[in-house]
Amino acid sequence: MTRPFLSVFIVLLVAISYSTAVGSDLLRVDDHASILSSGASGVNLEFSIDFIESESVLIDGEDFKAIRIPGEGALLKYGKPILPMVCRFVVVHPDMGVALDFSVGSRRRERAESPPKLYLEEGAITGPQNIDLGVKEIFPPHVAEISEPFIIRGARIVKVTTYPIQYDPVNDEYIHNEQIRTSIVYTDEEPINPVEVPTRRNRSQVFLKFIRDYAINGDIVGRDDPDRDETNPYLGHYLIVTHENCLEYLGEFIEWKRKSGYKVDILIAAEPTNANTTWDQIRDRYNEYLNQGTDPFDYLLIVGDLDNLERLDVDGQWMLIPPVGRSTWPLDNPHGDYYFGCLNGNNDQYADVGIGRWPSGSVERLGIASGRTMLYEATPNMEDEEWFERAASFSQHWGNGPTTAWHITIHTNVRWGEEVLKYCGYDDIRFFERYQYDQMGQVIGPWVRDIYNEGASVFLGRAENYFWRYNFNGVNENTRFPIRLVASGHGEWNAWNSFMGLPDGSAENLKGPVATTFGWGTPPTALWSAVWMETVRNVMLQDMSLGWGFSGAIMAVERYFPNENWANNRTNYYDCVRTDYNCYGDPGIQPWFGMPRRVEATFPELITSETRMIEVNVTGQNDEPIQGALVSFYVPGDIPDFDNENYRDYDDMFMMTTISHEDGNAIFVFDEDIDFDGDEAFITITGRDICPFFGDVGIERNISSVELADYSLTEIDGNENDEINPGE
Repeated sequence: MTRPFLSVFIVLLVAISYSTAVGSDLLRVDDHASILSSGASGVNLEFSIDFIESESVLIDGEDFKAIRIPGEGALLKYGKPILPMVCRFVVVHPDMGVALDFSVGSRRRERAESPPKLYLEEGAITGPQNIDLGVKEIFPPHVAEISEPFIIRGARIVKVTTYPIQYDPVNDEYIHNEQIRTSIVYTDEEPINPVEVPTRRNRSQVFLKFIRDYAINGDIVGRDDPDRDETNPYLGHYLIVTHENCLEYLGEFIEWKRKSGYKVDILIAAEPTNANTTWDQIRDRYNEYLNQGTDPFDYLLIVGDLDNLERLDVDGQWMLIPPVGRSTWPLDNPHGDYYFGCLNGNNDQYADVGIGRWPSGSVERLGIASGRTMLYEATPNMEDEEWFERAASFSQHWGNGPTTAWHITIHTNVRWGEEVLKYCGYDDIRFFERYQYDQMGQVIGPWVRDIYNEGASVFLGRAENYFWRYNFNGVNENTRFPIRLVASGHGEWNAWNSFMGLPDGSAENLKGPVATTFGWGTPPTALWSAVWMETVRNVMLQDMSLGWGFSGAIMAVERYFPNENWANNRTNYYDCVRTDYNCYGDPGIQPWFGMPRRVEATFPELITSETRMIEVNVTGQNDEPIQGALVSFYVPGDIPDFDNENYRDYDDMFMMTTISHEDGNAIFVFDEDIDFDGDEAFITITGRDICPFFGDVGIERNISSVELADYSLTEIDGNENDEINPGE
C-alpha cells in the first residue's frame, strides 16, 4: 500500500474523528460554528475556521495537496477535488418558508503550489470511463447552501453547508473563506414540508437527548409543549411489529419492558410479506397519536424472519419482510428496516424512532433472542463481576483479495474504539489488530470466539469475520453476552449466524451477541467509517440507546459527505447507509459500563384498589439511600395470557414511573379516579448503573373484612379488666 493511497483515507478518518481523539475530547466540541441570533425572523450562524491541515501527496509522479479541517466533512465526487465542507443541522420554524443569505467576512487567496487531491474511488464512477478529471472553474461553485427542510419527530430541520476552501484552476489559487455568516430567513413563501403537530404532550426524552446533540440549536425543541415541566409518565414507548405467530413468545420481554416503565404497543403485520402494507400500518399507528396531540412511540422493534439470504439457507418461517431500499449488493434479499422508521414528514427518509429487529421466525430463534435480552437487561449474571468490566475492540483485513475492500482506516477506527472503551472505564480491554490478509477469519475468529466464551459487555469492531459465515462454531452456551457494534462489508452472514446461535441456539442454549449492528454488501469505506464511529459515539459516549444510536448515526452521515452515486449507480451514499447498515436487537438496550449496583427497596406488601399514595424507599447494599433510581409501579390488571388473541390489544394496565430523591424515597400519588384492577402490582427499580430490582404488592378488595379481623384496643377510661364494658 503506497503512501498516496493511504493519505486519502487518513484525511477522511481525521475529518470524521479528530475532535473525538482522546480523553475528554472524545466528546464533540462544536468550535467551528455558532448561533449568533435566533428569533421570529430567522436564525443567524457564523462559521469560523482558524485551523486547516494539509500535506503533499505524490501520485504517479505528480504532487497533489490533501486538505482537511479536523472534525469536519469532505466533498467526495468522482474526479473532483477533495475539499473540506462544514455542515450543521439547524431547527427552523415549523411552517414558514426558508431561504439562505450569506456573507464572507474574511477571504484570502493563496497561490496553489500543487492542485488538490482528486477523489478517484472507482465505486463512485457515475458515467463513462472517459470522465474529465479535475475542474475548469471555481470548485465548489458555492460558498454556502441550504437543504430543503426535513422532519424528525416534529422538529423541522435544514442542513446548512459551507465551503471554507475553494479551488480556482484558472488562476491556480486556493480561496480561503475564513469567516462565513449565514442567515436562515423566514419568508411568506408556501413552506416545504411543514410540521402538522409541532407541540405535543409526553415528548420523547430519548429524542430530546438525540436532537440536542444532532442540531446546533436542538435545545429549542419542546419548549412550547404544554407539559414540558411535568414528568413523562413513561421512560419510553415501544411499538412492536410482529408476525402473528411470534407474539406469544414475546410476552416475557414485553412484560419486562412494561414493568420497568415503558409503554408497549403491539401491532400484528396484516401482510407480513408486503413491506408497503406493514409500513402503512406503522405510520397509521404513529399518526393516531399525533392526531391526539401526543408524542408517538419512540422505539420500533420488528419481529419476524427474513427470507433466505444469498447462499445461506436460513429456513425462513414466520417472516416479516423489510423494505427493499437501495443496496450495494443486488443479489441480497430485502433488508431495509431503517425505512420502516421514516414516518413523519413529506416522504423524507429520516427516522423518527430508534429501530431494531429480532430476525426470529421460530420458537427456537425467538427463545434465544428473548432469553439473551432478559439476561442482559433484566437479570444479568451478578455472580461473575468480571464480564461487566470486559470489552473488546478489533479489526480484520478482509476482502475477496489482499488489495480489495481493505483500507488502513479499518484499523485506525478501532484504535479510536479502544480509547472510547478506556474513557468509559472498562478495566479489562482486549485489543486485536492484524494487517495481514485473513479473508476467512482464521486468525481473528478464534480470538473473538474466546472472548464470547469468557463473557463481555461490549464488542467494538471493524471485521467481516467469515469464520462464522456458515455457522456459529466454537461458541459455548453462556449467560453473558456482548452488545456488538460492528460495521464491515458482507457482515450479514456473521450477524445472522451469531445472533441466532446457529445451528443449535435456543432458549435452552443461549449464546452469541445480545444485539448487533452490521453491514451488507460492498459499501464505501469512508461512509462506513463515519456511520460506525457515529454509532459508537452515540451509544458509548452520548449514552443513547442502541436503536437511537443506530438511527442517529445513519442520519448524521450527511454531515460528513454530500450525496453521490455509488456502486455503478445502484445506490448513493445516503441510501446505501440507510439500506445496508442494520441493527438486530432491542432498540432500547444500553451497555453496562462496569458492574451494576445492587439495590433493595421497602414498600407496602398490601394495598387496596382505592390506595392514593405509595412510598418506596431505595437503599444500597450498606443501607445508604439511593438517589436517582428509576422506580416503576405497574398494575397489569386482568391481562390475558400471551397466547390469547386479546393480549395484543389489551391496554387496561396502569403504569407510573418516578425517580428516587436524596433520601431514597420515591412517592407515587394517584388520581382519585384510579381504580386498580387485578390482585397484584409490581415495583421495579432500574437505572443506568443499577441491577434491576423486582418486587410485588398485593391488591386487596375485601378491605372491610381485613380491617375488622385485625385490630387492637387501648382502654383509656374503664375498670381495666381487658373487656369491653358499657361506658368505657
